[in-house]
Amino acid sequence: MSVGVPYDVLQQAQQGVFSLRRRGEVVDIRAQLEKLQQKLPLFLVQPVEARVHAHLQQYLEALQRQPPYRHTFHPTKAKQLQALHSIDCQALIREQIAEHIATCDLVLEELRQLQDDMLFGKRKNALADWWLSTITDHIDIFLSNTYVTAVAVAVGVVVAVAVAHTIRAVVTT
Repeated sequence: MSVGVPYDVLQQAQQGVFSLRRRGEVVDIRAQLEKLQQKLPLFLVQPVEARVHAHLQQYLEALQRQPPYRHTFHPTKAKQLQALHSIDCQALIREQIAEHIATCDLVLEELRQLQDDMLFGKRKNALADWWLSTITDHIDIFLSNTYVTAVAVAVGVVVAVAVAHTIRAVVTT
């Protein structure tokens, strides 16, 4: 039975696939999970208790089928059986819900950071820096393929600047 939480959004968030458009959904999911954590519905607890009880029965039957020499030390066995019988299914469910809430918090923080980056132009600047770097790399490759080295270009620029200064000095005097 479903509790009304769209787990596909949680799965996408855990995989890092989310966008600012789905921020509202994540906020709603977090609120639903907090409500569930406060008051667990009976239809959610009963199947978990049944599965834990079934696994406990299987374990106990497996212990009884073992030869006597394979049994664990009796005081350890008694403590282990007591611990198995005292499993709190509601605590297990609450822990799982807390993990989902933490996932929502992480996604919301990443979305807030993404939104801040967009609002303050960091994303645009990063994209522009990447694009300029790509252009520079392609120009360097083109120039090196046409037998022009960066040193020759730099020397040519220095010579051109020196010639321009000399011409300007001659013209102004």
